[in-house]
Parts: sequence; C-alpha cells; structure tokens
Amino acid sequence: IAERSPRNSEAHRLAGDAAYAAALDEADRGHYREALRALDRATAHYDKASEALRSDASLYEAAAQVWLEHGEVTFRLGESPGVSLDRTLDLLARAHRTDPERASAYTLEVYTLLNLQRAHAVRPQGDPRELLERVVVAAALAVELDPFSARAWDGLGNAQAARGAYEPAAAAEPWWNRALDAFARGMLIDPHDPWIHNDLGIVQRWRASNLEATGGDPIPGYEQARHSHEQAVALDPAYLFAWYNLAELNVGIAAYQDTHGLDPG
Repeated sequence: IAERSPRNSEAHRLAGDAAYAAALDEADRGHYREALRALDRATAHYDKASEALRSDASLYEAAAQVWLEHGEVTFRLGESPGVSLDRTLDLLARAHRTDPERASAYTLEVYTLLNLQRAHAVRPQGDPRELLERVVVAAALAVELDPFSARAWDGLGNAQAARGAYEPAAAAEPWWNRALDAFARGMLIDPHDPWIHNDLGIVQRWRASNLEATGGDPIPGYEQARHSHEQAVALDPAYLFAWYNLAELNVGIAAYQDTHGLDPG
C-alpha cells in the first residue's frame, strides 16, 4: 500500500525528473551510453509513479518525453529509434485518453512523429507525406487547444515546413508560408524562445535554396536565415543544433559566393 501511495508516487516522479535532467546533461556532453542509463532510471521511476496515479496525464507525458529523448540518443548512436518512438506514442495515447484537451501532449506527439519521419527518411517506408499529414493534424489540434502556447505554434510551423519539403518547389511555397506564419505567431507569444528562431532560419534557408535552384538571388534569404540562427545561439549559447545550422548555412553561402565569382572569405 505504501508503495502505491500518492506521496510515494510523487517521490518517484521527482526522482524521474532528476534522472531525466541528468540524462540531458550527459547527452549534451556526448556521453550517450551514460545518457541511456540515466533515461532507463527515469523510466523506472515514472513507471512506479504511474502505478498509483494512472489518471495523471502529466505523468504519462513526462514518461513520453523520456522515451522521446531515448529515441534521439539511440539515433545519434546510429541505431534505430523505432522502439523508443513507438513507446513514446503509446504513452501519449494514454495521456490523450486521460485528458483529451491537454495541448502539450499533442505538441509532444508532433515532435515524436517528426523524429519518426526522420528515421523513415534514413530507411524509406512508403510515402512520407502520409505520416506528415498526421503530424499537421496533431499540430493544428495543439494550437486549437492552446493558442497561447509558443511551443505549440512552433510545432505547427515545423509540421508545415516538413510537409512542404516533400513537394516540388512551387508547391512547397504555400506550406512554407504557412510555417513562417506559425513561427511569427509563436514569436509574438515568446520572442525569446531559441527553438522558434532556429526553426525559422531553417525554413528561410530552404526558401533561399529553392530560389537559387531556379536562378534567383538567394543571398537575401540566406542572410535572413543567418540572422535567425544567430538570434537562436544568442538566446541559448549551448543550443547545439542552432550552432550546427549556422555553420552549415555559412558553408552554403560561401559555396554560392565562390561559384559566382564573389569572395567567400
């Protein structure tokens, strides 16, 4: 009885939170095996906590976040994240059943499905647009349930951007315009969210690359993207992916300048 008491459940939740934080720190350092061990500890604690509080959607969501990170670390190790992402989606389905109006659970589902799509891109499995349509639906539901969540709008922008990436240049533009609108909505709510600035830069770069491919001048678009990534790393100097995107963008700009007789220095 004591093991299943609410007080004991809260103790396991706190221990799970601490183990998850430790896992993120290990992953940021590139210590992926250590991160997986910490994530396993977090999962064990959340499982114990849910034994007493099966009707707590926030607990299912917290456990799903752990499994999503487990999939990310597994992917970085060059292994398939499929099992981890399936577990994430199963926990989110429980969260939806427990609290159908919990917007953050749908936003987490968006990022889970985007990671699943990324894994499928490595090993193609059918038409990716079918999965991405599901992502867009989940993202749209998240912003409908909580229109004041910057992270929900960022999720919608990412879903629309990814959907557009699988269309020809002309057909991609409407999707990317909608993505830019979603990011703008998110920035109105939280102008200091580095994720949104980074994701905005990605879409700006994709649009500029399309322009370059059709003979247009991509430099203004590339400069917009550079500014967005610079904003992201200024807001969070430890934001690994924003630094990577900024470096990759500068390489692309230099390549364009070099092939057009400009100084890439």
